[in-house]
Amino acid sequence: MSTLSVNVNNSLNQYGYLVYIANQKLNLVSRRSNLHDIMRQVEEAVLPMSWEVCKIKSPVLDIGTGAGIPGIPLKLADTSLNMNLLESNRRKCAFITNTVSNLKLSNVSVICSRAEVFADNSENTYRFMTVVSRGVGRLDQMLDWAERLLAERGELILWKDDSIRDELAEINRDIWESPQFLKCQSQLTLARVVRKSPTVMASNRV
Repeated sequence: MSTLSVNVNNSLNQYGYLVYIANQKLNLVSRRSNLHDIMRQVEEAVLPMSWEVCKIKSPVLDIGTGAGIPGIPLKLADTSLNMNLLESNRRKCAFITNTVSNLKLSNVSVICSRAEVFADNSENTYRFMTVVSRGVGRLDQMLDWAERLLAERGELILWKDDSIRDELAEINRDIWESPQFLKCQSQLTLARVVRKSPTVMASNRV
């Protein structure tokens, strides 16, 4: 986080501490996570800001945000972002809502819903320019949601273990551009893939 301003770093540290304190009662991430573990997650959440290939355009959707990671750190790093935090657990949603208020963040929506329900809502089709998610479960499911939610030229940014390199090797190239990867300091890999425009997709099928 050294490339960020002092004010941003202070805000990220404040957020990480809020997660740490609440996690001891609410199990937001993992009760085994100490302050160092949580701060590392916060630090890795803002890696796209210094990765030159990433655009991070609004509106942004964080799927399965949990305690607000990576969405809240990204918002703290760039307060101009229109951030949408999607989480199905009501207890976690309550924590996120209170945290957004405590950090005095504007243009942040906390959406308490299951991802499949949210993606099935036609009002959300092609609505977002950036979709992010940390600790992806089923990658095929995430790609299906992102295909429906992302606007053309929108980017999907994922934090996952190194198996994501092999998993994305089988990606549908009619829909997605070639994935790009960045190794995190932890066991995770940062992956970015861009949704092709309809014209490119159509020409590929000819």
